[in-house]
Amino acid sequence: MDHRLFLQHDFALINPLQLDAAQWTGLPTEPLVPDTVESQAQLMPRLVLLRDLAPDAKSALLDQSESWQAAYDLPMLPILMQSAASAAAMTAHLKKQMLARHPAGHWFWIRFHDPRVFRHLRWLLDPAQMARLMGPASQWTWFDPSTSGWCSDPRPDADATTAARLDSRQWDGVFRMEVLNRALKGLGHECPAVTFDQALYRQMDEAVRIAVEVEHLQDLDDQVAYACHAQRFGPAFHALPVVRRCLDDARAGACSYVGGIADLDPQLFASLTPPDRVTGQSASATKAPRSPGEFR
Repeated sequence: MDHRLFLQHDFALINPLQLDAAQWTGLPTEPLVPDTVESQAQLMPRLVLLRDLAPDAKSALLDQSESWQAAYDLPMLPILMQSAASAAAMTAHLKKQMLARHPAGHWFWIRFHDPRVFRHLRWLLDPAQMARLMGPASQWTWFDPSTSGWCSDPRPDADATTAARLDSRQWDGVFRMEVLNRALKGLGHECPAVTFDQALYRQMDEAVRIAVEVEHLQDLDDQVAYACHAQRFGPAFHALPVVRRCLDDARAGACSYVGGIADLDPQLFASLTPPDRVTGQSASATKAPRSPGEFR
């Protein structure tokens, strides 16, 4: 993070669950706690009022954030915001964005303060929905855990008042994020040269959807492995007779998909040609809690 870029921001988001309290308790912050989850206030993110800090203190905070990143692979301030809005206005806006109502009537907590979630909201939401999420901020700068780099997104030039609620397709994508993120992490370990971008996220999300809705794989590890294999070896991989038998056995409960694949001849995998984007040759929601035991 360039110091000059950091100094341009007025606010930041932190996740107290990922930090030692000593890292942020001395900072000017506002809790982002919707009224319906006040009993879970300690789990909610906080808005850091960067503009209330002197330039020297702000620079020292960036050094502190990067030191935390060096130790734990994630900066303590993973999302930054530029905005002329008051702290009260920004706090009120973000609190409204934290809960979204499913068509079935349940309310869910949208963890946009987590970069692992925000990276997918960028392609899952339409411009009006993203403009509504960003609200009075002119730009969000966020740490991408896929590339370990920083990205800056200007607020879309769209009318936020026309933004619709999440549709059923978008809700399905929200509910797949946990599996998708595990699959992306696994793919990164297996294929370090893979290019992480929105096109890859969409492809992996579709592979997770097929694993769940078409192949009816129930085990999370099986769903993750299916998505990784689809990306590593292409869609034809799961049409191979020996692989189809693994899928059939998994559905029948005879063995897991992961276990069946592990028993295949290693020469099969050696003979497969990975897609170009895997070789690097080409360019969560949580249900809003009503009690501590319901929070996940």
